[in-house]
Amino acid sequence: MMHAKRYPEKNQHLEQHQIFLNDVAIMKQQFLTKGASTSLLIQLNTALMQWIIDHIKKVDIYVRYSSNLAVSTATL
Repeated sequence: MMHAKRYPEKNQHLEQHQIFLNDVAIMKQQFLTKGASTSLLIQLNTALMQWIIDHIKKVDIYVRYSSNLAVSTATL
């Protein structure tokens, strides 16, 4: 969607996604090497909640809204 709509902050947005995926991969590796722990569970829960609240509910919704707006105004 971002590429098709020429979203101007696409690279920064994709970088945020990659950082999140890297963080999750690190936690996965910790789980695989050390097993489950309370601190890892808290770390994972915090990362997921922050991602949902700060990124999906704000940034991703804005990207979708601005992309839809660009399509609407382009057809005027």
